[in-house]
Amino acid sequence: MRSGIGWGVALALLCGQSGLPPSDDPSHGDGKQKKPEMKEVHVVDVDLSGLLRATNVRERPTAEELLKALRARRPERPLIPPVEGLRPRGPKLQPEGTLLVDRAGRLHHDGLWWWLTFTDGRPPERMKLLPNGALDVMVSSATSGAGDRFIISGEVTVFEGENYLFVRGVRRDRKDTSPSLESSAANEDNQAAAPATAETPQIDGEAQAAESRPAVPAGSAEDVLAAMRRQTPPEVLIPGSTPEEDADAGGSLFLLPEGTPLINRAARLTRKGNWWALTFEADDPDHPEPPIRVLPNRKLETMVRAWEEEPAGLVFLVSGEMTVFRGENYLLPTVVIRRMASANLQP
Repeated sequence: MRSGIGWGVALALLCGQSGLPPSDDPSHGDGKQKKPEMKEVHVVDVDLSGLLRATNVRERPTAEELLKALRARRPERPLIPPVEGLRPRGPKLQPEGTLLVDRAGRLHHDGLWWWLTFTDGRPPERMKLLPNGALDVMVSSATSGAGDRFIISGEVTVFEGENYLFVRGVRRDRKDTSPSLESSAANEDNQAAAPATAETPQIDGEAQAAESRPAVPAGSAEDVLAAMRRQTPPEVLIPGSTPEEDADAGGSLFLLPEGTPLINRAARLTRKGNWWALTFEADDPDHPEPPIRVLPNRKLETMVRAWEEEPAGLVFLVSGEMTVFRGENYLLPTVVIRRMASANLQP
């Protein structure tokens, strides 16, 4: 019966070869150990178990022969796959704080997040947009049919292995070919190309200038103001959300303006649906402040890790920037400090 043999057995055989007393071999009558004669061993077919049972030193293989036999029985394929095959393959993650400048893209919604798919052929291909005033302007423009293609500049954040984009500046892409813009452009071209008819009266320069000036209405100052408001263009290039839209979106009527700084406020981290939120410690316990959703970034990730270790009684001192989207405030945290318990300060 053939069986495998380990390195420990090989070392034992090697030690046993030199540790046998001279009286075990009748050829050592003079008390001197003679060097055994080398014999040919078939490496592949060597019977290791039989050699192990051999008592005569000359019948045992040398260390070199035993090593060759062990190498011959080694498996050809490695048992551990290469490290390269275990590396994840996915989109490259942009570091927090990376600035994207004048990137053209198209806005779309997946039911939970607003995305911007970039159309300029540069990485990344698309990115989630964080709720703020700039995104509010983009959404109002897209939902009103004024166009869903924009050129944006912003700052990249990272949360749980995913990138987000905080838009700082936005303008409409002149290459937008939405149906509403095409129809308006066609009407302007038709009006410019319309020839003058014979019935059109010819007006000299002075009369034409007087005709182009708006008539001053007679009456009170309120009448004049109403006339000026009627002459205001009915639409802007990129409309923003109205108070009626904010109320329909379920937002609060008491909002902090976009860009309001928040400095060193004590708050507790809670979960609000699909969002993490901060509940601030109010000065008046009878009038608590509503929770504010926190925009995902590295600072929020730090708070979440600490909350998972100690969910009860954990208070943070938070500084950041307030944003407004669809009638609701959000917070972009910039500084997060874990407040120490008062018991730790006692001697």
